[in-house]
Amino acid sequence: MFKRIIAVLIILFLVLFSFGCGDSTSSSNIAPDVSFSQDFDSAVNDLDSEALSSNLDSEFYGDIFNEDGGFFSILTNYFGLYTEFRNNAEYNSEEERWEASLEGGEVLIYGEFIDGAFVVTAPGMDLTIYFYPNEESITFEVQGVPDSTEPNIRAELYKSGGYYYGFILEQRSTTRAYMIKFKYLISNPTDEFDLYYGSYVPIAARPLESRLSNRDPIEFEIDEFDFIRDRTELPDIWFSDTTYINEYVYLYFDGGIFGYDTFVY
Repeated sequence: MFKRIIAVLIILFLVLFSFGCGDSTSSSNIAPDVSFSQDFDSAVNDLDSEALSSNLDSEFYGDIFNEDGGFFSILTNYFGLYTEFRNNAEYNSEEERWEASLEGGEVLIYGEFIDGAFVVTAPGMDLTIYFYPNEESITFEVQGVPDSTEPNIRAELYKSGGYYYGFILEQRSTTRAYMIKFKYLISNPTDEFDLYYGSYVPIAARPLESRLSNRDPIEFEIDEFDFIRDRTELPDIWFSDTTYINEYVYLYFDGGIFGYDTFVY
């Protein structure tokens, strides 16, 4: 699975950084920190723990939480990749960017500020990260084949009004994609956490009447699904919209109580 690819790359970066970069952490000129990722991990772990001990279907559980290819493992590994980059990259004052290079000088991954965002690019992986330090929000994009081992991916964690809203969309063919979308209360995720998992509905297959009457596969581009930060509607309106997802399962925390519902399409 794709998670394995990212994990191998993190290990590769660690080895390459060990002889390709100096001790960048000794300098005050270091890339911004995604410290909120730790709170995100904690919130997900609480939901994971309750889901594991429930009667939730094991396939649904694995698709969402499995460390080897589950949706949340994608974000966890991207955060890990960013952290390794931040801890090891050197600042290039001439280019005004942070770089992690091979011993021969070839740039492996780099980051720079562009219009308020810290943009990290890994050309060899077709990965781009947009981190907004002042907003504590982040997006990820991966251009794959797409297929099951190298999917196209769009993911986001967006902070707004005391909540984090997010999604992970994974396109595994030109006509097939799956996603989770979620929101949780930052101050106490076990008091309020909502998550939907299902298959993605392309724009051409909406609204619901068209979706039910036309089961033929429809080709689409993953970037037709806008990031939350680029939408005109409020994040809560976006989250309540179900036109773009065939829900398989809904997980939630409500006042500290865990529960779930399943759907049939």
